[in-house]
Amino acid sequence: MSKMKRLIYIVLAIMAMSSCTKIQYKVYDNPYVYVKFAGDLGQSETSNVMAMSNNLERTYNFCLSSKKLDYPLTVYYEITVGDGLTEGVDFEILSEDRSVVIEPGEFIQGFVIKYLRRKVDKTQDNTLTIRITKTEPEINIGIPGSTPSNVTHTIKKVN
Repeated sequence: MSKMKRLIYIVLAIMAMSSCTKIQYKVYDNPYVYVKFAGDLGQSETSNVMAMSNNLERTYNFCLSSKKLDYPLTVYYEITVGDGLTEGVDFEILSEDRSVVIEPGEFIQGFVIKYLRRKVDKTQDNTLTIRITKTEPEINIGIPGSTPSNVTHTIKKVN
C-alpha cells in the first residue's frame, strides 16, 4: 500500500508542476476605427432608406475600438454616389468636411445625411457608399479579420 501512496503522490506532484506552466496568449491591443449606421445595433455594412421619406435625417458613426486614447483621432472619409442619385435632389450631406475628430475619451463621432423625397429609377445604382480613407494618427481601418469589415457602409435608396 505504501508503494501505491508514493505513486499517487508522485503523479499528483507531476500534475501540480505541469499546471504551473503559464500559457501565453497574444493580446490584441491595436486600435481600429469602423463605420456603421447609428440605428443599427449590429455592425452591418449596408442599410436602406425609403425613397419617399421626406427630410429624414440619419446619422452614420465612425466608431473607435480601443482603450481610451490620450490624443484626438481624425477620421477621413469619402462618399461615392451611384448614378441613380443626385446630391441636393435625393439627399443632402449635412457636413462640409469629409473628416470627423474623435476627441480623447470619446469613442464615436458621426455625421448626418438628410434624405429628400423622390422616387428612384430601379434600373440605376441608387447607392451612397461611405468609405474611411485614412486616419491621423494612423490606426487600423475596419474591424480586424482576414478581410477587414466595416471599412465601408453602403446605403441604398429604395422605392
